[in-house]
Amino acid sequence: MKRIKLALVFVLGLVVVLALAGACTVPEPAAEPAAPAPAPAATEEAAPAAPVTNDADLLVNQPLTHKKSDEFQKSGMEVAPTEKKSVKLGWASPNPGLYHQTAKKGADEAIATLPDGYDIELIWQVPTSDSNAAIAEQVNIIETWVNAGEVDAIATCPVQDDAMLEPAFKVAMEKGIPVFEYGVDLPMVINQYFTSCIIYSQVESSKAVGAWVKENYADVDLKICVVAGPPGPYADARAEGFAKGLEGHKSYEFLASQSGEWQRDISANAAENMLTAHPDTNLIFCHYDEMAMGAISACINRGMLDQVAVVGYDMNTESLEAVKEGLLKCSVYNGTKEAGQDVIKAIKLNVMDGKPVEKLYLYPPYIVSGANVGSFDENLLKLD
Repeated sequence: MKRIKLALVFVLGLVVVLALAGACTVPEPAAEPAAPAPAPAATEEAAPAAPVTNDADLLVNQPLTHKKSDEFQKSGMEVAPTEKKSVKLGWASPNPGLYHQTAKKGADEAIATLPDGYDIELIWQVPTSDSNAAIAEQVNIIETWVNAGEVDAIATCPVQDDAMLEPAFKVAMEKGIPVFEYGVDLPMVINQYFTSCIIYSQVESSKAVGAWVKENYADVDLKICVVAGPPGPYADARAEGFAKGLEGHKSYEFLASQSGEWQRDISANAAENMLTAHPDTNLIFCHYDEMAMGAISACINRGMLDQVAVVGYDMNTESLEAVKEGLLKCSVYNGTKEAGQDVIKAIKLNVMDGKPVEKLYLYPPYIVSGANVGSFDENLLKLD
C-alpha cells in the first residue's frame, strides 16, 4: 500500500514538473501572421492527411470552357475512344511564341490535377525554322512521332492551315493515335481526320475589336494604319474581321498596312514608316499585342500618343498593363490558357475515360479595355 502511494506521488510530481516546463516554453511568433502554421512532426499516432477535394472539383474534370459548336459534324474517321490511363502526348506548336507558351501552361496546369491512377507525359516540340520551312518541319515532327509509335495522342496548332498535315493526321488515325487541334483559325480547319478541334474564330475576335472601335470612336473620322502579321491566312482573317467590325461607322479610311512579322522591333519600324507617310493617322490596329507594344513605342518616340489610339489582338501580361495605363486602348482575349486546359480535358475524356467528345469547341472573344480591365483575371495570362 505504501508503495502504491509513493508511486502515485512520484507520478503526480512528474506531471506537475512537465506542466510547469511546458508553461515556461514561449513559442516564436510567426514571421507572417497570415501564413499557415508549420505541420507537426510525424509520429506513429499522427492523423492521416486530409482527403483530396472530390475528383469532380479537379480542373481536369471540369466542363470545357470552349463551347460546343455544330459548325463541324463528325466525319466517321475519328479514332474511337479508349481507356488508357497513362498517355504520352506529343504537343506540336508552330513556334515557341507567347501564345503557345501560355496554351502549354494551361495544359500543364490541367495535367497537374489528374486524379490518382492517371498520367500524361507531355512532349513539346516546335519547328526551329520560319515560314514555309516551318510547315515542312512541323509535318516531319508529327510524322516521326506517328511512324515511330512514340505517342498515344497528338495536340497541334498548324503553322498555316491543316491541309499540309492531312497525310500525317490520316496515318495517325489509322494507327489509333487521336489528334486534337488548338489555336488554328476556323476557316483553316480543312481535313477531317482529327478527333476534336478546340479553337476560336480569328475573324470573330478581330471583328469584336473593330466593333469596339466603332462604338468608342463613333464621332471620329478614323484614319487607320495596320501593323499586320506576315502574309497568310492568319493576317487575312484578322484584317477581314476588323473591317467587318467597323462596318456602319460614319467615316473611316485605311491609309496603309505593313507587316510587323509578329515581332516588336519590326512592328515599331513599320509603325514609324506609316506615321511618317501618313501624319494624319489617328488609329493603329495591330494583329498581335506584341506588335502593338512596338506601335506604342513608335507613337511615343514621335510624340503622337495623344493623337493616335492603338488597339491590339490577343491579350498578354504586358498588353494588359498597357491597357491599365491607357497606352493600349483595347485588346481581345481569346482563351489562350483555357485552350491548353481544354485540350487536356478532352484527352482525359476521350483517350483516358473512353467517352466521346465534340468535333468542334469555340471560345467567344472577350474584349478588354479600360472599362473592364479591373475585373479581368490576370492569372489567365501568367506563365509562372
